[in-house]
Amino acid sequence: MLVSELGNCILKCKKPLAAFVALCILLCNLFVGWKQSYTAETYIKYLGDDAKYGIAADGSHINPYEIKNSFVVKRTLDELGVTNANHEEVRRNITITPIYSTDEEEKHASWIENFSDYAKTEENRTSPVYYAINFKTDIGEHFATSFLNTLVEQYRTYYVENHAHSSNVLQLPEKAVLEFDYFETANVLESKIKSNIEYLQNIEENDFNYRSADTGYSVKDLVNNYKSLLEKDLASVSVEIRERGLTKAPHILHAALENKAENATLSSKRNAEKAASHKELMTIYSTKNKEYTWGTSDDETNQVREDTERDKKYNHEEMTYDKLMLEYIDYAADSKDLSIDNEYNLKYMSFFGSDVYTDAEVDQKLAAICKKYNELHETTQNTLNDYNHFKSSRYISHVSGICAEKTMSELIYYAATVILSLGLGIIVIIFADLQKKKRI
Repeated sequence: MLVSELGNCILKCKKPLAAFVALCILLCNLFVGWKQSYTAETYIKYLGDDAKYGIAADGSHINPYEIKNSFVVKRTLDELGVTNANHEEVRRNITITPIYSTDEEEKHASWIENFSDYAKTEENRTSPVYYAINFKTDIGEHFATSFLNTLVEQYRTYYVENHAHSSNVLQLPEKAVLEFDYFETANVLESKIKSNIEYLQNIEENDFNYRSADTGYSVKDLVNNYKSLLEKDLASVSVEIRERGLTKAPHILHAALENKAENATLSSKRNAEKAASHKELMTIYSTKNKEYTWGTSDDETNQVREDTERDKKYNHEEMTYDKLMLEYIDYAADSKDLSIDNEYNLKYMSFFGSDVYTDAEVDQKLAAICKKYNELHETTQNTLNDYNHFKSSRYISHVSGICAEKTMSELIYYAATVILSLGLGIIVIIFADLQKKKRI
């Protein structure tokens, strides 16, 4: 067949050929839409002097694969409002890759060449601080970007909560607290408020007086509000409950206080016995250690210096004595505290008679204090969330933007479809024309 004949043949069948190519493009579009997926990638860096040794803020080993922890993934999906996703499938599509510097890779390659034992090279290898996080999804490019960004933020919060000595205050269920007797309700409120004050003061003293941009409260503001609730509102109600002997169930209250007093007495005795045992051990240890250390030398100062320099075991034995001393102090202090608790519980029993004595006004006051506490709790929680978010920037840095791209090149697929469909169409046209000529 001549070229002119081929051209005429194609022109005669141009409409069917165009329709066939369009159909192939449509099928290609459906296939690409069905198979298309998106990949998002970003980089994080662990901060801190010990990060290069693989040590987290709390002294534990850094585990970057916690990024795909089921709890972190669930919080990420909840934050994005995705409720029908398969968490395990999402986790499988997250990839974490350590990034080593070129110098580190060259050094490691050199170690492998010089050592036959590969494990030996791994022990001396510096831990990476940079990690690439990759997420693949077929939902869409926007979701891939949003998910990865939220995942990093949730992981930073998770890291602070689990590896940077951070915790949250707890809410008191108002109805449950008010079901206790007056005295017990006041005690529960007092205990929780004091606990929150101690925790917040620890932040202020060991870090700084952080102020939340969201709530407008600083850590010190929260401490002052809790103190006001404790020393003004709750203190006056507690005094009234004791002075008037208010109780909803006197027999139950007496039994509870008596049980607390007995437990405190038993615990105090056990701690006192442990303290006495430790004191005896310390005395025996000190005597034996002196016999070993000093010997018959009159110059004890020189003997200490000489033995310390000569015998490394001396320092180890000194640490053992220190441990005994610290445990002795703890047991003795606990014994004394528990003894005081016993005295207080016996004293409290004397405030309450055997008759039921209630007051609706005190009920209202306790309910109001509980409500104030929970409102303050919400403000505290929001402030701590901001603080934890701020604190996370000290340990993990989001060092890059998020790059999202399609895993399948649509242009290549469409170009291949057009070329192949045109070629196939032309072949069919030529074959049909040749068959027609043969019949003639």
